[in-house]
Amino acid sequence: MAKPKITDKKQISEILELHNSKEPISKIAEKFSVYPQVITNILKKYKDYKPESLSLKNINYFEKIDTHTKAYLLGFIAADGAIVKQELTITIHEKDRLILDILKSELESSNDIQEIKKESLFHVRFTTSNETLINHIKSFGITENKSLIMPNIIQNIPNEFKNSFILGYFDGDGSINVREVFYNKCYSRKQSVQIRATKDFALGIIQAIGIEAYSLTEETMPSLKLSSIDEIKRFYNAIYKDCPIFLSRKRDKFLIAIYRQINKSLYRNLYNQHISQDQTISYSY
Repeated sequence: MAKPKITDKKQISEILELHNSKEPISKIAEKFSVYPQVITNILKKYKDYKPESLSLKNINYFEKIDTHTKAYLLGFIAADGAIVKQELTITIHEKDRLILDILKSELESSNDIQEIKKESLFHVRFTTSNETLINHIKSFGITENKSLIMPNIIQNIPNEFKNSFILGYFDGDGSINVREVFYNKCYSRKQSVQIRATKDFALGIIQAIGIEAYSLTEETMPSLKLSSIDEIKRFYNAIYKDCPIFLSRKRDKFLIAIYRQINKSLYRNLYNQHISQDQTISYSY
């Protein structure tokens, strides 16, 4: 677990020396087992250091949502981003690193994507504390502690880009589950889409896409759930219609859920490790 701060004068001196030698903040943070913001705070205090004054060129990227890529990335940030004390951090599993690579490219950022390995876990993290960029993101309603209080910010997105914003949010905080039963040489399937979201935000998704049958839970982790195959098709057709980027592993799961008349030999290839006997197979993406 990362240490909350550094007070040892020798360590602070070493941090300043590393920074002078052009060592990236993410690497320095990794060396001292702290979050990048801890290093940034030290550099501010001891060197009048202004983070990312030169390392992020496209600071006005989110000033206006006028492309599907922008809408997708903003939706992904709404789901998986965290804004704390004017710093945006996005930490995701390494298998989805492509999204951070795209974001870094779109922002024209020279910040490193930090790799975090702990035992069997492998995550990647992108961090920025550019005030202009973060204020633009906040202007759409993405604020601190958003997971519990986020209103229907979908209404702040232009109509033509709402579907891509929802896709980005789904790729960050949504899942599709397919439950396969192979019994007596016959297949049956149950499927569901689940999205972690506040009630207001979930209702915004429902309104934007025109969903009619759904369920909402308002427990510790509020969520929206779709179980009807017709609603799942409606959701799929809406969110994947325009956006050039998406997580293929989730999109492919939709295809398995939607196209019921898939060749049975393909099922055997996909699930040959499971169908030697009658059983239930559950997958969550």
